Amino acid sequence: MKNTKKITFSAILSALAAVVMLVSYFPYFTYAVPAVAGLCGMVAVIEIGCKWSFLNNLN
Repeated sequence: MKNTKKITFSAILSALAAVVMLVSYFPYFTYAVPAVAGLCGMVAVIEIGCKWSFLNNLN
């Protein structure tokens, strides 16, 4: 995978995690939403490795 694709993939997952975190406005999603947003970081580690997934966690 080219570096551009890795950065783009990481940015898309980061944006997805931010959108998921906006759902935590409702009180009954307090614990579930951060766990689901953390899955985006796990997907990045599995697909593109730790070095590139660090970009995902800068959000």
